[in-house]
Amino acid sequence: MARKPVSPSTETEVLLHARRRCAICFGLYRNTEVQSGQIAHLDQNNTNAKFENLVFLCLRHHDEYDGKTSQSKGLTKGEVKRFRDELYAFVATEPQLAWPDYPAVRDKVKAPKRPSLSPEAYERKIQVYRLVMGFLSVIFANASVNIEQIRQFARDTDEAIFLFDRDLADYLREIYKKAVSLRYTNERLADQRLPVGEERSKLAGEDENLLNWFSEQHEIARKQFYKHIALG
Repeated sequence: MARKPVSPSTETEVLLHARRRCAICFGLYRNTEVQSGQIAHLDQNNTNAKFENLVFLCLRHHDEYDGKTSQSKGLTKGEVKRFRDELYAFVATEPQLAWPDYPAVRDKVKAPKRPSLSPEAYERKIQVYRLVMGFLSVIFANASVNIEQIRQFARDTDEAIFLFDRDLADYLREIYKKAVSLRYTNERLADQRLPVGEERSKLAGEDENLLNWFSEQHEIARKQFYKHIALG
């Protein structure tokens, strides 16, 4: 089957999440240098160009993992996937620095320790994180949310209280309530029977405030989940 190219938007997402740090270098050596590299496929299937199947690797590790020597090097999909997720969590919490400036200050940022999580606990927690980020992405992309998406989010996060602490459970509840409010303002503004006037203007302002709130949640959600999932 012909190789499926990675779309420009997906490529950008991978590069922004990794900040051009090699996931394997970070996972094995805690190396946070910005490097030249390429995007590799976790399942080594170059027709699967979905974001969750991609990882940025330095040139050496790209050749080792995506090449024929990957088996002799013992680099497994599970390892590289874990390294990638840990790197994304680390990047999400570091100071917002211009990429060229990073090497000069990286020693001031203490690399966190690995979490004491079993593989099963890690997988369950990272799955909730991905579901939350997916829900936020849908709202950000569409500037709206439908009732089934809200119900699905509630089902997906219903057991979060058993996996995380009360603060994170409350944060997920806040996302749910904000989504319900956004749904209400969307529906009211779409109602042609609502005349132009004070009430419509007030609803439009509430809708705008909700969308601004959701636009800020990607970074906030990463920080909320960080202490539960990734490093230290």
